[in-house]
Amino acid sequence: MKGSVVNGHDAPAAAAPHAGLSRDELLHIYRVMLTSRKLDDKELQLKHQSRIFFQISGAGHEAVLVAAGMVLKAGYDWFCSYYRDRALSLMLGVTPLDMLLGAVGAAADPKNSSDAVKVK
Repeated sequence: MKGSVVNGHDAPAAAAPHAGLSRDELLHIYRVMLTSRKLDDKELQLKHQSRIFFQISGAGHEAVLVAAGMVLKAGYDWFCSYYRDRALSLMLGVTPLDMLLGAVGAAADPKNSSDAVKVK
């Protein structure tokens, strides 16, 4: 079977339509990317309301961070994340609620629990 033409070049005939990802995997990827962007939007709104002190967006980083989260394993791989790694954190199991609790400095923030490492 001959491949199709894309941008004036022959595309490979064996190219998978969705890179071998199932419908459920694609939906999960989309939902994590959308959740990441919506959390950024909410934090920006909270910043404008002076309910948080700063907000640095991860917008535009979602796809690469979700891809990283698909191959890395929580509890096995080492991470040194930073403020733009929201989509990766979501892929590794951090909840949107936990992120918002941390943003507003809530006492219920999981980082404030007795399980967290305390700095003296």
